[in-house]
Amino acid sequence: MAPTAFASTASREQVLHSLFGDHHGWLLGRMRARLGCTHDAADMAAEVFAQVVALPEPQAIREPRALLTTIAKRLMYDSWRRRDLERAYLEALALQPEVHEPSPEVRALAIEALLEVDALLAGLSSRPARPFCAVRSTA
Repeated sequence: MAPTAFASTASREQVLHSLFGDHHGWLLGRMRARLGCTHDAADMAAEVFAQVVALPEPQAIREPRALLTTIAKRLMYDSWRRRDLERAYLEALALQPEVHEPSPEVRALAIEALLEVDALLAGLSSRPARPFCAVRSTA
């Protein structure tokens, strides 16, 4: 390994170690307060730092708490959106006649497909997305 590559790797590891040491407790506390669950907060904080580790140049982070907050908010919103989609799917499923109840695997695949469609629709502006989001009332 070239000396500059080693120095760069060492610097990256030092930055990540420092970032985690200086801000993990703070982030975990914020997540715990926001989520109300120590376990969910720990999982979410771990995911936030996993995303930071995946950044190409963590040495360039100037406002670490702002970045950590932004990543954490995005993960929370994604989690809540997934929960809401899953709840809506299960409610719609409960309204169907009980001819055939899908297996847990089929349910998981359906929820994943709904999340993919939701992500695609989120990428559209409101006008083209409107026909896909129209709610049909059965009443």
